[in-house]
Amino acid sequence: MLLLKTVSADMKSHGGFQWPIEGPVSAPDWNPEPICGGGLHGLPWGEGNGTLLDWSNSARWVVFEADDAMVVDLNGKAKIPYGMVVHVGNRESASKYI
Repeated sequence: MLLLKTVSADMKSHGGFQWPIEGPVSAPDWNPEPICGGGLHGLPWGEGNGTLLDWSNSARWVVFEADDAMVVDLNGKAKIPYGMVVHVGNRESASKYI
């Protein structure tokens, strides 16, 4: 599965987590419970609650990949314990990638 999220210009997400530009990424606080927090959060296939994205011009749009079996559905978004960053760009390039 491909997941979409936005981060700040310096590749940081909520709570200050530093995302890589590419390659492996893992959640140091992984919690498999179906509650917000404790994982890497994103919109599955870029679909879900768009209000969770940063629509500012400075936002970076991250596409990351995960095995479907480890995805925890959070009703409008999802979380995973680890994955692979496969694209970083803007809204248009991330949408095209997905």
